[in-house]
Amino acid sequence: DLLDVSRMVQGTLQLQIAPVNLVEVVEAALDNVRPLAAAKQIELNLQLGTIPSLFGDSNRLQQVGVNLLTNAIKFTPE
Repeated sequence: DLLDVSRMVQGTLQLQIAPVNLVEVVEAALDNVRPLAAAKQIELNLQLGTIPSLFGDSNRLQQVGVNLLTNAIKFTPE
């Protein structure tokens, strides 16, 4: 993450912009943090309605989701 911030500041961060299925991105982020949540006995449930596709970098969007979820888990009591 720190390297990415440095690349953004320098203007050298490469993004792979393409159509993104946001549901798949969120599901992948959840899969990444489930072990961390399970260790704290936190149950994660996903309930999404219809979400339109968007253009973006799937990997970066997943990284944002993982960071948000990791912070939420870290500061949520068991």
